[in-house]
Amino acid sequence: MLNIVNRAVLIAIPFLLPIIFYGTAHAADNNDPTNPLEGSITIHDPSSIQKDDDTYYTFGSHGTGLSSKDRITWSPVTSPIKSLGTKSWWNEHGGDIWAPECVHMDGVYYFFYSVSAWMEFNSAIGVATGTTLDPDNPEYEWVDQGLVIDSLQAANGGPMINVIDPGTFLDDDGKWYLIFGSYQGGVRLIELDRSTGKPAHDPPEPIVITDHLGEASFLLHRKDYYYCTVSTGKCCKGMESTYMIVYGRSTSVEGPYTTREGRDFRSGHYNVLIERDYDEKGAVLHAGMGCSGFFWDNDTLFMSYHAYTAPSGDALLNIKPVYIDDDGWLTMDPQKGTLITGGQTGSIKRNYHIKEITQSHTPVMRTFISCNKAVLSENRIYSLTGKHCNKNSDGHVPAGVYIIQKHVQ
Repeated sequence: MLNIVNRAVLIAIPFLLPIIFYGTAHAADNNDPTNPLEGSITIHDPSSIQKDDDTYYTFGSHGTGLSSKDRITWSPVTSPIKSLGTKSWWNEHGGDIWAPECVHMDGVYYFFYSVSAWMEFNSAIGVATGTTLDPDNPEYEWVDQGLVIDSLQAANGGPMINVIDPGTFLDDDGKWYLIFGSYQGGVRLIELDRSTGKPAHDPPEPIVITDHLGEASFLLHRKDYYYCTVSTGKCCKGMESTYMIVYGRSTSVEGPYTTREGRDFRSGHYNVLIERDYDEKGAVLHAGMGCSGFFWDNDTLFMSYHAYTAPSGDALLNIKPVYIDDDGWLTMDPQKGTLITGGQTGSIKRNYHIKEITQSHTPVMRTFISCNKAVLSENRIYSLTGKHCNKNSDGHVPAGVYIIQKHVQ
């Protein structure tokens, strides 16, 4: 294991190597049967997969992005960060942009991004908003909303926190959270205001998830447990990387998270979710697994991440289904668990807090689990793809399924 000092040094390494990882958007020569993705799948620090209309999107460090119509064949796509120009406040935090997260919330896309520099921990997370991820859509426009949180705010009077690698999580009670951090100070959690993407409290009230363990954190809620994944180990050394995705679980989003053996995730203990593997001759096949993100597609839960892949050593996008064992622990091995499924009902519960269903004169309103046509949020109507639905000329909304979105105090 690396000590804390070495981990802090390694945190910015991937972002000094744009020529190696981002210099060309070539089609990957991927003959890996465990990763059937095709096309241009070279990316570092991919955001969790988002689907806008009929297209999947993910965005990486230094303004990279990929899109796909079938989740298999990927092509380069414009990243929202490219639309923002250079903001003066970025320079206060080093100016380099990396490791974004993109999420759809109440009809708006939020693009959270890290601002930092090599060996500088005066870092920050910013956010931009837009209504579509499709650069060819006439409504494609991104507006920078500025700073979300910086290292000084996250430290909250304590040691400096490296505010990078944003991930978001919507809980069943309607509260929206931002999770972030690195080896330099550990991982923190704050509540967000769903109408702005900014902290719900002023000043922010960071919750300690780990003291020093990991980066690229992400949260998942499944039945009785919350799961927190982080990436840990030696990153950005190609096939020599020991980076891996690990996790702990808790009965509360705020923790404490523990391992299968009951050890404290906060203090550095973990269960391994996925790590480097080898061929029959002992040569490394995949290394440096990192930057996990969970997403539902139809009725199945998937995890996306990057992994350095033999023989080229490129960091490639990977997407794999997630399994769970009889004791409620996550695994990527189908021999050790059952596939996590939930269908569109799981998708609705993840993206929208169902407080109450509107009254209706039509039977279809009462079959929202099977129909899933639209949501009513803050008196605006959206389809589940996020597109705005206008009212009919008589003032009534179109026939379909509508859910009233209410904030829970």
